[in-house]
Amino acid sequence: MIEISIIIVTYHNENTIIKCITSILNNTLNKFEIIIVDNSENNLTLNKIKSLDSNLIKIIKPKNNLGFAKGCNLGAKIAIGKYYMFVNPDTIFLNNICGILKKFCEENKKCGGVGPQLWNPTNKTTEKTCRNLPNFYTLFLQSTALERFSNYYILRKFSHDEIKTVGQIIGACFFVRKGIFEKLNGFDERFFIYFEEVDFCKRLIDLGHKVYFNPFAKILHYRGSSCENIKVIEKMTIQFRISRTLYFEKHFGFWGKIISIFFNKIEGFIKGNIFLFLSLIKKNKYYFEKSKGYFKVFLYV
Repeated sequence: MIEISIIIVTYHNENTIIKCITSILNNTLNKFEIIIVDNSENNLTLNKIKSLDSNLIKIIKPKNNLGFAKGCNLGAKIAIGKYYMFVNPDTIFLNNICGILKKFCEENKKCGGVGPQLWNPTNKTTEKTCRNLPNFYTLFLQSTALERFSNYYILRKFSHDEIKTVGQIIGACFFVRKGIFEKLNGFDERFFIYFEEVDFCKRLIDLGHKVYFNPFAKILHYRGSSCENIKVIEKMTIQFRISRTLYFEKHFGFWGKIISIFFNKIEGFIKGNIFLFLSLIKKNKYYFEKSKGYFKVFLYV
């Protein structure tokens, strides 16, 4: 019997997907399946996956890019495991994550969702992945660029070396019971990408479950291979603010939407100028594309 269904949504991840899948195959000791939903417009990622020729892998190839939330839900529809693990294609398993998190869920009945410790492969540091749920104060901190000096939203002062209940964990790797996922009707598909896991964590907590961080499960995370690629960074900068506004409208009502839009304008203006200045000083095209995204946030989002 399959214990764990590992669901991966890909988007032009031909450069990372083989390492990701290989690390899963080499480190997972439980009975598992891998379900890949490939949102790419071409077949480069698909062909890489097929080259592995593993009967543990199921592939879904939608006609169009469904986004992350809808892609995850599509993968979950054919999953047969008792647990679901949603994992990014730019990650590498460092140990038997599935076994560690499955055992943790079995021993902690209040656990609705749990995430592992993420390592930055460049500087070998632990990523600060634990967060409180967002509110209007976090909007202010993010829009004014003061968030990096605060411990209010991203829990920077938490060592990330101990098990802890948190408001949310980032969606790079998210482990959840099948029954709970189905009870919540999966991810809200109105979120094309970004904030789908934040919304899911909030709904978990509202139901009386807890969200945990477990540092004994470990992965490397090559952050941004899809969403922070220079070719799409302008679009993703805009999409993040669209999804954030949707989250605030959903959970805080009409005024949540209005206040989110207000702070979008502030953030777009401030960060648009900051990144434009950095692009001129450092001659960096990535910063220039980011500034374009923020100025469009200021004008349109």
